[in-house]
Amino acid sequence: MGIYGYSESQIESMVAKSRRYRVRYYILASVAIAATVVLLFLSPRWFELGRTWWIAFITTLFVHPLIQHLRFRKRLLPELQASRRQMKFDVSAERVSYAAFMPRPFTGGAVIAGTEVRQIERSAMVRAEELSSGWRKGIFLRTSNRYQWLRIPRKIDGYEQLKGELISMGIPVVPVSIGPNWEEFVFIFLFVATLICPILTMDMRVRMISLVLSLLLVVPGILVSRLSYTCTRKSRKLAYFGIFIPAAYNIALLFLDK
Repeated sequence: MGIYGYSESQIESMVAKSRRYRVRYYILASVAIAATVVLLFLSPRWFELGRTWWIAFITTLFVHPLIQHLRFRKRLLPELQASRRQMKFDVSAERVSYAAFMPRPFTGGAVIAGTEVRQIERSAMVRAEELSSGWRKGIFLRTSNRYQWLRIPRKIDGYEQLKGELISMGIPVVPVSIGPNWEEFVFIFLFVATLICPILTMDMRVRMISLVLSLLLVVPGILVSRLSYTCTRKSRKLAYFGIFIPAAYNIALLFLDK
């Protein structure tokens, strides 16, 4: 039994990779914004045809994220380093515990920076699912509650030793080809779709379908939020608030079109 985490060499590699991705994103965002401005001046008539959805698209994917990244650029990489250094998995015969530093969000207050702590008692562990491909490679400790699980990344030092300790505790390690809770990804896809689709079309039927779908997402969203891990009461309230955003957004669009 022991404590596992990332090595300094792995942390430096993650930081370097993150820096490269950020530079590529800055270039892509700058080119997209510049192309939009040029198109506005050179072909205002063509731009007028798709002005609403194009501005929404560029603002959502490039303008706002780029401003936030530039605004908080000095703290992004240091907080990434801090979060990886403090991420630890403590394996004992009674439980598996996880502790990690939670960086501050761009908004400066949506989630309070601090240490997130989770633990799963041995009696609650049902199985361990090992995903060997994709960007979420690692072990997922599962409980009887579908939405309370713990992911152990494959890149941590001593991963195979940790896996062996789980097996010695009598926890079956089952290989899987897809990560847990695929329905959560479907939920996120539909959540985003109900925000984007009403902007891309003025068709009232599409907007009504988007409104109905956003209302149908409220109940499963609340259930998943209640069943899953939450750090604080504040974060749970914010999750509830976010669930209603697509419905409120679609209702507002329908009233504005009248």
